Amino acid sequence: MTLKETVLARLREEDDFLSGEALAKQLNVSRQAVNKAVRALSEDGYLIDRVNNRGYRLLSSDRVLDETALRTRFKDVKFFSAKQVDSTNSAAYRLFAEGVRSPAFFAARSQTEGRGRLDRGFPSPDGEGLYFSLLLFPAADAKETQTLIDAVYDRTANALGCSRNEQVLTVNGERAGGMLVETVSDPDRIRAMIAGIGVYLRFFPCGETEIAARVLDALLPLSG
Repeated sequence: MTLKETVLARLREEDDFLSGEALAKQLNVSRQAVNKAVRALSEDGYLIDRVNNRGYRLLSSDRVLDETALRTRFKDVKFFSAKQVDSTNSAAYRLFAEGVRSPAFFAARSQTEGRGRLDRGFPSPDGEGLYFSLLLFPAADAKETQTLIDAVYDRTANALGCSRNEQVLTVNGERAGGMLVETVSDPDRIRAMIAGIGVYLRFFPCGETEIAARVLDALLPLSG
């Protein structure tokens, strides 16, 4: 566990303020290291109250993606994240190109080149959505590609309690997100499948970690 993850765990255990000095002593690190870890958590989106002579207090974390919790729950999945990326699907493809051959999850706070159906752009503003892709390895023939793609769309919509209009996720008739599945195939078999999902958080009060967990539960069975 990294220092940032350890500091987060300690803050979650406390209802009141926890001083930087106490944290430093408990973790056997410097105050500067604790301050750096807290700044990194704030940059990741955690709301941390800071008061002189009292320390730090975690205000809210249920809306923020908790990679540590996901790693614990999904031990066979590799997790990656970035504050900003061109496209999570492109990032997942790069993982495949670099030799990753087990299920992987790549999330970002924003995308500069998010893609939707028919190469249309997918607006991905920071602070408004969760954008992620799953790299999966279905044991399937190339002729099964469309069946698998439809399964991703149906399973994702069902997992999130949404309706879908083709690749668009809807809640009460409003656009709540979108999906894009891409495959890497030989003439006779699918080598990898990349399932990209982007959701707008105002439609999902359950929070980012639960969104990711529901989709992982729904889609991992498709991977060989």
